Amino acid sequence: MTTLRTFAFIFALLTTSSLLSATSLQKSTDLLQGNCDRPTLTVTAEDSVVKNATDSVPDKKKRVTYASKEEAAKALEKAKELPTFAGFSVGFDVCGAAMAVLGSWGQYEAVARANLKGRYFPTVECGIGYSHHEDETTEIRYSVNAPYFRLGMDYNLANDVASGNRILLGARYGFSSFQYDLDGPDLIDPVYGTATPFHFSGLKGCNHWLELCAGLEAKVVGILHIGWSIRYKFRISNKPSAVGSPWYVPGFGKNDGHALGGSLHILIDI
Repeated sequence: MTTLRTFAFIFALLTTSSLLSATSLQKSTDLLQGNCDRPTLTVTAEDSVVKNATDSVPDKKKRVTYASKEEAAKALEKAKELPTFAGFSVGFDVCGAAMAVLGSWGQYEAVARANLKGRYFPTVECGIGYSHHEDETTEIRYSVNAPYFRLGMDYNLANDVASGNRILLGARYGFSSFQYDLDGPDLIDPVYGTATPFHFSGLKGCNHWLELCAGLEAKVVGILHIGWSIRYKFRISNKPSAVGSPWYVPGFGKNDGHALGGSLHILIDI
């Protein structure tokens, strides 16, 4: 009886072990063959958002490569070039006005000029020449108050035409047609002792001349410039009155075959 119970217990244990081994083997087989249920992840179109990374990256400037330093220098020089018409300037001469106020002669002068590519400056100068002079020896007084005109051009020798600082060489043609007055002591007849008045008004004169100019110009701030120049003037035509040549020619200076002058212009770019 005891032997039978022992045999039944052993049989049941072996059967249970076999069933467990078979179940494990089946699961392993299903796993290898892919029959085992596996969790899946479902992604919808609303949950999937793809962001373009280039939207947050700023555009970069393209780099230009040149074959040589000479080619790069030429490109840089071309970039600095100004347009054909680069502006217009107006101004006045301080030096001539100071001479008219402080001395016996001078001029009040305005200037207008165009800027072509920063190199060429066609210029128009016009003003009123003034003189009230008395000769210490003859005591003859000379008076004039008349307009004059100059036309010409300056050329900028500076390398950097865009800086506003300039080295200028130029030329002018000047012209003035004017009237002047002469007044002096009476003329005494040595024989009869009679006096003849020496007074002439409205005498006509006309002069033409050329000028060679050299000067410097500096940009002070913004649109304001100051320019200095020296000028060598030589007369090409002189038409005096019947009484004689005038002492002073508006725009030219003291009446002579040649003269040396200067100017101090304050200019404003428009």
